[in-house]
Amino acid sequence: MRWSLWAVRSAIIAVDLIIVAIIVLSILPLATGDLSVSIPDDQENEPIMEGDKITMSLPIDVTNYGYFSIDDLTLMLKLSNGDLVLTDQRSQPVDIPTGGTTRVNLALSMDLDSISDEALKDMVFNSTELLMKLGVEAGYSLSLVKATVNIEESMDWDPLISNYNVDTNNVQVVANGSNYDMSVPYTFSASELIQGRTLDIHSQLVNSTGVMSTAVNTVAIGQNNNGLITLAIPQEAAIWFMEHPEELRLLMDLDFEGATMHQEAAIVWAG
Repeated sequence: MRWSLWAVRSAIIAVDLIIVAIIVLSILPLATGDLSVSIPDDQENEPIMEGDKITMSLPIDVTNYGYFSIDDLTLMLKLSNGDLVLTDQRSQPVDIPTGGTTRVNLALSMDLDSISDEALKDMVFNSTELLMKLGVEAGYSLSLVKATVNIEESMDWDPLISNYNVDTNNVQVVANGSNYDMSVPYTFSASELIQGRTLDIHSQLVNSTGVMSTAVNTVAIGQNNNGLITLAIPQEAAIWFMEHPEELRLLMDLDFEGATMHQEAAIVWAG
């Protein structure tokens, strides 16, 4: 089974299965009781980004009409990328009395600032595979009987910034005073987590002899993003290229919160 990142409802279903496993494995009269888990309808389960932290609350309602109260029910979630632990959280122990419903909350937090540059680059710009370990601890009969059940599942992380593209077929070169401006359209998509934050695009226009022009675009991130990379080119160089077509290279470094990705594109200046 694979869960996409923050697939909360799937994770809560997994918690449901774990609790059922606890009941079955205990092989005690509790197994004949009535225990169920549900997702609160009035709760928002969407992750939010605050500073460099991604946080989310995972509330579930546990209804117990069985014969025994459940003691110290604790939910656990550990998320890792290889040897790097991204988050390791435990809910506060909660007693689940018989005859009603009790809410259990697992607060999930992941600090991007604590992640290595290479891992952060994967999470910002690339799809990667994470390992999620989900578990439950609980007891009953005055905590004389306890059980712990864990499952591990791989899950896919979708990049925060994706589908970056420059349209070299629609490059525009226009006179601007004594110089010329070359404008190159770009587009990219972004996760809801980072919308409203900024992405820096550092660009260099290079020919066979060296760097012709540089530019920095600071982009306010939305869901679907588009704009122009505008590079100023001296008049003398522009006139020369109009008479001597040459393939130029546009070098771009995308920078989000210290995570960078390098991109290149070829531009043929045909005059």
